[in-house]
Formats: sequence, structure tokens, C-alpha cells
Amino acid sequence: MTEAAELQVGGRASGRLRTSRYAKVLPHLRGHLLEIGCGTSPLVHEFSGSFTSYTGCDLDAELIKRLSTRYPEATYEVVDLDHQDLPRDWVAFDTILATAVIEHLFNLEMVMRRLADRLADGGRILLTTPTPFGNDIVLPITARVGLTSADAFADHINILNKRRMNLLADEVGLEVIKYSTFQLGMNSFALMTKRS
Repeated sequence: MTEAAELQVGGRASGRLRTSRYAKVLPHLRGHLLEIGCGTSPLVHEFSGSFTSYTGCDLDAELIKRLSTRYPEATYEVVDLDHQDLPRDWVAFDTILATAVIEHLFNLEMVMRRLADRLADGGRILLTTPTPFGNDIVLPITARVGLTSADAFADHINILNKRRMNLLADEVGLEVIKYSTFQLGMNSFALMTKRS
């Protein structure tokens, strides 16, 4: 998604929602960080002290080109996770982050297996995603009043409750260490590690 498109998506509340998602994951960032669906990459310039190195990937080639120029200290790559693996020459990651991403993936189980494969020993995957309540009830109402974009949830494919999050983790060799909801139950946060 281009920066201009990202700013248009979400309505009046989009900035607050994004800030709230990052606030939820920030205490858990460490080491070599991979951000899936990095968008405009706010972590690099706002929270760089929270990790050792930053790698971001996104579908938008134009955005990745701009980010590579703007933040030369970071690594960026165009990756379509539904159709390709992560580059094999990347390091193993201590933290893999996906905020508001997994609900858009067609091949969620395959992607999660690939992410688990790229975790360093002791590494963690951090996810935020809409809850069924947030996606099916709140988003349509907030879209009607202009707080979120009417298109914000149209392409959501995977909406996971706590049970489905645990089943997904188990299926790909991970376990959910921490699960909670936030934003008044509209979104969920999961911290996963490799199953021992």
C-alpha cells in the first residue's frame, strides 16, 4: 500500500488505531526484528531503540523503494507472502511482527509455517488482528459514521478468536504464550514461540 493510500484507509480513527496496535507490541520487541506488512515503517524512525536491526517487507514495490532510500540503516524487501517465501539469506529473527496483517492472507497456515521457520532460538512472533466482534460488529458501524474506512474490512479473510489462534499456532509448531484483546475487544494480540 502506498503511503498516500495508507493515509486514506481507516477514516478519522486510523492513526489512533495504528498507534494503539504498536503500543501493544512495543514492550515485546527485541533483537533482530522482521515486520511483515511494514507499510510506512513507523517503527524504524519512532522506536529504533527497541531492537537491534530492522527488516521490513511489504507488497508495495514503490513504497519499499522509498523506504530503502529514506532508512538506509534498515533492510527492505518486496515479498508477497501468499506466493513466495522470505529471502533465505536473511538472518534468523528474534521478533517477527505482523500488526493488522494476518487477516489479509489467503494461505495463513503456510505463511505461519514460514515465519516459524525463520525464528531464532527463543524468538517470538507478535500478531495483532481483529476479533470476530471487532470485524463483524464494530467495523461496519464505525465505517458508517466515518471513523474507519468502508473498505477497511472488505478484504479480511481470516478472523481468529482465541481458540482459532491457539489451533493455528499448534498446527504450525508454535504455542501462544500470551493472548489478550484490546481496543475495547475489537482487536487481539498474540505472542507465540516455538513449541518446546
